[in-house]
Amino acid sequence: MIICKNCAASFEGNFCNHCGQKNYTEKDKSIKHLIEDVFHFVTHFEGAFFTTLKTIFVKPGTLTVDYCNGIRKKYFKPISFFLLMVILYLLFPLFKGLNPQMSHYKNNIFTVIEQQIEEKIQTDHISEEDLSRAFEMKSHTVSKFSLLLLIPFSAIIISLLFYRKRVLFDNFIVATEINIFYMLMIFLLMPLAFMIMAFIGLNPSFFDDDLTITYGAGTAFVIYCSIVFHKVFQAKWWIAIITALLFSFIHFTVIFFLYRFIVFEITFMLL
Repeated sequence: MIICKNCAASFEGNFCNHCGQKNYTEKDKSIKHLIEDVFHFVTHFEGAFFTTLKTIFVKPGTLTVDYCNGIRKKYFKPISFFLLMVILYLLFPLFKGLNPQMSHYKNNIFTVIEQQIEEKIQTDHISEEDLSRAFEMKSHTVSKFSLLLLIPFSAIIISLLFYRKRVLFDNFIVATEINIFYMLMIFLLMPLAFMIMAFIGLNPSFFDDDLTITYGAGTAFVIYCSIVFHKVFQAKWWIAIITALLFSFIHFTVIFFLYRFIVFEITFMLL
């Protein structure tokens, strides 16, 4: 019998039956074994990552169906994959649509919070330009990690649209897959594609427009959601398309109004 060094349970074999930790020996302390561990991690990460990425784009809805049915080993965990997309967006913010400057809140649709800005300027004895710079530095990070709110928001919407079709856990996975696609399209792939087009001289001023990116990605998002709803919920095509249009509209509204308002309030609290 072997005593597990992690949980002190007794077991036989190479892995603890209670906590799953491997029974490490002196051989596991060699440089060779360390290299093998690194190689295993890289190959496993690469395999799971690209399998998940390919499935999301080539077979919409399959990741959700497989994951909810217990087929998980070959996939990257959906929530972890979404977090990875957030980190990539944090490092390479090609699209600025979800991180507007403070002037956007003041002069656009967010006039209700103009008083907060004016009070902050008066209370802290700071110029509007300095406050705007401080706001932009904070909101850069806040806006990215606040994207995690998209998953529960989306799961609630999907649960209402497909009432009693799936359990809440399944709807969270559907929401995660859809938002992974959304993140990839609107924050990485489309901006990158437009940058390449602009680089080769295809109307750079047009392709550099955030609104153009939003419309293009929005169309792809509706199509993607239609396919996912058809596959996951076994909905008829016309129902899947109408539901996808409704979901996309609500999704856009949540992002454009509620999400931005939350980002503003959190950022302002940190100033």
